Amino acid sequence: MRTLISPARAVELSRSGRTGRVVADGLAEYLSGVDDGVPVHDAVAIAEAVRPGLLDCRPCRIEVDYGPGPSRGNTLVSFLGAGPTTVAVGGDFPVVSEFILERVAGLG
Repeated sequence: MRTLISPARAVELSRSGRTGRVVADGLAEYLSGVDDGVPVHDAVAIAEAVRPGLLDCRPCRIEVDYGPGPSRGNTLVSFLGAGPTTVAVGGDFPVVSEFILERVAGLG
């Protein structure tokens, strides 16, 4: 929720070319009625894959509660010891947003 694309930035993106227009059109419904912007979770994950180190990532263990009851589906994340999973715990989110926008706009 810290990497948002604002309505104004979506307008800029729509003017950057065909790809930017398609992405901005896809965000339009989400942007209607919001002031701050919409999160682009999947794009953040892709940004880290394209440019490793963009986010602060840490090894961890993650367990999901599959049992019956109200905690079903909850996740438990443990940073004690090395784990098989890596999770982003922070980053310079304005830089991440700018990176995503520049990459999409650069596609033409």
